[in-house]
Amino acid sequence: MPRSNTVLQSNGEEPEFNTHQMLRVYELLTCIFQHLSKRSDRVSCALVNRTWCEAALDVIWYEVDDLRLLFNALSPVKHWPGPDRNKVCVFDRQPNPRDWSRFELKYSLRVRVLYGPSDPDEINRSSPLGVVLRIRPTSKPIFPNLRFLSWNANRGDFDDAFVFMHEGVSKCTLIANGNYRFSPETLCHVIHSRMPFLTHLSVDMFPHVEYLEPLVDLVKNLPNLTSVELPPFREVSKILPTIFNLTHLKAMRFKVGDDVARFNKDIISVTDIGPHMDLLNPKPSPLNLQDVELYCASYGSVLGFFQFSGLIHLHEITLVSEVIEKPPAVRNLFRTISRNCRRITKLSVTYMRALHRRILGEDDFTSPTFGDIVSFDDICDILVCTEIVSLVFVHPYGLDVTDLDAEKMAAAFPKLKKADIGSYPACRIDRAMIRSPSLRSFFIFADKCPFIEEIHLLVNTAISFPPPTITHASRTLRVVGVGLSEIHGRDEYSIALLLSQICGPDCTLIYDPTNLSKRLKQEELRDKWETVKKLLPLANGLRARVAEIMEEKEREIRSLKELLLVRDMTSST
Repeated sequence: MPRSNTVLQSNGEEPEFNTHQMLRVYELLTCIFQHLSKRSDRVSCALVNRTWCEAALDVIWYEVDDLRLLFNALSPVKHWPGPDRNKVCVFDRQPNPRDWSRFELKYSLRVRVLYGPSDPDEINRSSPLGVVLRIRPTSKPIFPNLRFLSWNANRGDFDDAFVFMHEGVSKCTLIANGNYRFSPETLCHVIHSRMPFLTHLSVDMFPHVEYLEPLVDLVKNLPNLTSVELPPFREVSKILPTIFNLTHLKAMRFKVGDDVARFNKDIISVTDIGPHMDLLNPKPSPLNLQDVELYCASYGSVLGFFQFSGLIHLHEITLVSEVIEKPPAVRNLFRTISRNCRRITKLSVTYMRALHRRILGEDDFTSPTFGDIVSFDDICDILVCTEIVSLVFVHPYGLDVTDLDAEKMAAAFPKLKKADIGSYPACRIDRAMIRSPSLRSFFIFADKCPFIEEIHLLVNTAISFPPPTITHASRTLRVVGVGLSEIHGRDEYSIALLLSQICGPDCTLIYDPTNLSKRLKQEELRDKWETVKKLLPLANGLRARVAEIMEEKEREIRSLKELLLVRDMTSST
C-alpha cells in the first residue's frame, strides 16, 4: 500500500481522507492488518494517517522476534566487526533519556510477545541492550505490557532474559541445549521473584540431575500454573507430589524439544512415573488435568499413571516410547486408557525417531517375528472412547490392520478429524507377516466421518475392491497420507483417478514426510507417489469437467421433457 501524500492543515492536523467510516474502526483495522503477510505492507499502512498508524503499530510490534529491528526505532543500529570476526550490533548514535521517553510511548508499550535473539552475539549487554539499561528509568520494565517471554540460550545465557521479566508476564519458555551449563538455582530464583504469577512455564533443556530439585521448588512456588512443560527427568517421581498440588493445573508435559534433541544424541525419557503412583501418600484427589504428554522409557513405565482413577477430566494424551514395544504392552496401555480416560478426544501413541537410526544403523538387525507385530486387536479397546477426534498410533513395525478394522474405527469415532494408523514403520516388513488395508479404507473414513481432515494409512494398493459408492469429494478432507506404502498392481494415474473421488481441489497427498525412504532405499516409490501427487489435481479437474458436462446434459434433458409435456398438453386441448 503506497504512502499517502499528507498535507497538514493550518491548525497542524492531518486532513480527513475520503475513507469509509468502517475503515476508521480500530478493531476492524487491527483484524485487517493481522492478515497482511508482509511486514512491509503493515509498515505502509502505518504511514496512511494517525488512525491507521496506531492500529498498524499495535500489530507490527505486538510480537517481537528481532530486538535489533525494534531498537532501531530508538536509534539507528549498525553492524561492526567484533571479536573472532563476528559482527556485533551497536547504536550508530548513542540514544539519550529523551529518546527513550519517545520510544517507550511509541513502541515499548505495544510489545506483548518477545522471542529472545537467535544470535546473542549481536544483542548483549555491551551493545544496544546495555545502552537501554543505562538510559531508561530503572523503576519500569523495558516492556511493561509483555505477557509472553521466550528465550533461547543455546549460544549464551539467561542473564539478558532477566531484564525483561516482571510480574505482568504470564507465560515463559526457556530453551538451552545440553552443551551449555548454568546455575539452576539462580535461574529459578529470578523466575519466582520476578514472574510470580506465571500461568504457563516451559523449560526445554537436557534433564541434568542438578536441574531437578531447583525446578521442583520453582513449580511449588508458582500456584497459578495451568500448564507446565519440563524435561523428561528419569526420576519424575520427585516432582509429581508438587504438580498434583497445583489446583489449577490443566496441562502436564515431560518432553524434549527439537532444539535439545538436535544437540544431544542421548535418549531422554521418564522411567518411574507409573510405579510411583502406588506409593503416593496420601493419594491425590481427582486431578483437573486435561492434557498429558510423556516421553517415556516404555509404556510400562507410565502405565500406573493411567491406572489412577482421578483422571476424569483428561482429554489429550501424547506418549512417545524409546523402545520397540511388544504387543502385550500396547494392549495393556490401550485397555487401561479406555477404562480410566473415557473422555479423551486426542490420543497419540508413537515412538522416538531415534529408533529409526538405531534400527537402520544395526548391520545385524533381525527382522521381526509374528510375535512382534501389533495388530488391531491390541488397540481395539479404545473404540469405547467415542469422543475421539484425533487418533495416532505409529509403531516401528507398523500395524496389522484390514479394511474391516478401518470400518470399525470409522464407525466408532463419528467426530474423527485425524486418523494416523501405523502409516510410518521404521523398516520394511515382510508382506506375508503383516496385513495392510486397501485404498478402500480412505473411502471408508471419508464416508463415515463427516468431519475428517487427515487420513494416514499404510495401504496395499494391490488389493482390489468393488467400485466406491461415494458420489462427491469430501468437503473437509485436506490431507491424504500414504506413509511408506508401496505401489503394486496399479499405475500412478489409476490411483490418482481413484483418490480424486474423495479428494477435493484443496486436498493434498503426502508420502514419507520424514524422508525415511532414502534410508530404506525406496527412492523409486517416492518418485511414483510424487507422480500421483502431481496427477491428482489433473484428475480432480477431469472429474469436475465431467460432472459439469453431465449436469449440463441433465439440464438439457429436463428442458426437453418440459417442452414435450407442454406440447402434449397443448395438443390435448
